[in-house]
Amino acid sequence: MLNFIKIKAQVLIVLQLIWFEVAIGKCKPQTFEDTIALKKIEVSALQLQKFNPQESIKQAEQLIEQSKAVKNSLFEAKGLHIKGLCCYSLFRYPEASKNLEKAKEIYETLNYKQGITTVTDDLAKVYSKLSYFPKASEYQKDVKTNLSLKDSLLQGEKAKQEMKVDFSKKETQLKLNEKISKEQLAKKSQELQIKEQQLALSNKEKELQTMALLKEKAEKNEKEKLLQIAKQEKDLQSAQLAVLSKDKALKEAQIQNQKKEINFKNTMRIFYWIGILLLSISLFFIYRNFKNQKVNLRRLNISNNKLNREKLKTEELLHNILPIEVANELKANGFSEAKQYEHVTVLFTDFVNFSGISESLSPKELVTEIDLCFKAFDGIMQQYKLEKIKTIGDAYLAVAGLPKANEHHAIDAINAAKDLVDFMQKTDSVFGVKSKHKAGIRIGIHSGPVVAGIVGVKKFAYDIWGDTVNTAARMEQNSEAGKINVSYSTYELAKNHFSFESRGKIPAKNKGMIEMYFLKQ
Repeated sequence: MLNFIKIKAQVLIVLQLIWFEVAIGKCKPQTFEDTIALKKIEVSALQLQKFNPQESIKQAEQLIEQSKAVKNSLFEAKGLHIKGLCCYSLFRYPEASKNLEKAKEIYETLNYKQGITTVTDDLAKVYSKLSYFPKASEYQKDVKTNLSLKDSLLQGEKAKQEMKVDFSKKETQLKLNEKISKEQLAKKSQELQIKEQQLALSNKEKELQTMALLKEKAEKNEKEKLLQIAKQEKDLQSAQLAVLSKDKALKEAQIQNQKKEINFKNTMRIFYWIGILLLSISLFFIYRNFKNQKVNLRRLNISNNKLNREKLKTEELLHNILPIEVANELKANGFSEAKQYEHVTVLFTDFVNFSGISESLSPKELVTEIDLCFKAFDGIMQQYKLEKIKTIGDAYLAVAGLPKANEHHAIDAINAAKDLVDFMQKTDSVFGVKSKHKAGIRIGIHSGPVVAGIVGVKKFAYDIWGDTVNTAARMEQNSEAGKINVSYSTYELAKNHFSFESRGKIPAKNKGMIEMYFLKQ
């Protein structure tokens, strides 16, 4: 029972530390058990850092290996950081700089501000020891830039330390309660022993009294027998009196035996109830232990379910930002390479007279109207399997044929464009044809090769590049309200499925003369 209480307190402390790192968005565990194991190794390495750097390096290397095994980059960076600091304290400066640089790269990838600030400060110290002053000066500047961020993170560390102190107090209170329980149990045991001794002494005294009485009676009977032998002929009454005395002695002996039997039964009854009491106490503690384990297991399952729900929310958010294939590649490898797609169709849209309409609306009304239209656009893109790339002001950019290749990409893009025109003719939005502005939408489509991939590290986005994108933009700029303007390459791919009206060659900005076609509605 006492070991269970200690284990429970230690588990609560580790859970609180892990919760703190999850709350600030830095700890992203693959499994709950892996994270607990990594946290224990990190704490052990930090405790040995000042007193036994060599042993701390071994713990740090173990932390690095296990972090790589479970693909936890944060704990891998922490292991490299601890190893670098231990090498610094052992005057192995080149090795220290190497490990700290690796830790800094991982912190920057994770955008872990506290780790970046701390490791930058440590690198400045190492390069000063190596007399590499330009590099040291550069890192010292980075440290000054991050001072304000470091102060805020120190407050988080202070809160973590306060939580540790609070759990330490609770553990001390548990130990005190344990000691009090032991003392009370020992006191009760001593009282029970004293009672048992008193009972034994009482029984012995009764036995001695009985033996003395029997001895007296035996001596008296012996004297009476002698008197009876001497006076058999003289005193018959004395003989009868002796017989009566024997009967009385026999009855008294029977009474004593009955008392002994009653005392024995009472003693056995006391031991019986003491046994039942001890058994009940044992069963009570066993039941309470089982109940506590069941409650802890239920709490652990609830925590795991919460973590799984948060993981699903994160994956759904990632799939809203990136295509599913790109998101899966990013989760599996930690990065996604840009790819060349030779056959895709790019769709550009733009609202007619957007500037004039926006001047007559408040910012909130303008955003509401744009959101109404773009939500409908998103549904149409999903229906025809086009990948939405981004919105730029009132412009909407989408592409068909990636990330999965699709030989009908041009047909899908034109069908989506037709539904966009139909929506703008029916909608009550201020940008629709039915509004008082009689605005509508311009659409441009062009087919060709593009390059697609993820841009940046912070707030990254999936984007496409290439001359095909620029040409599609020119198609939109040279279109008209309610019209779908396509290039010659798109016309060649879709001419057997739709009717087109040739516009001839039209000059386009930075493109020269481009052959264009209007889709016949």
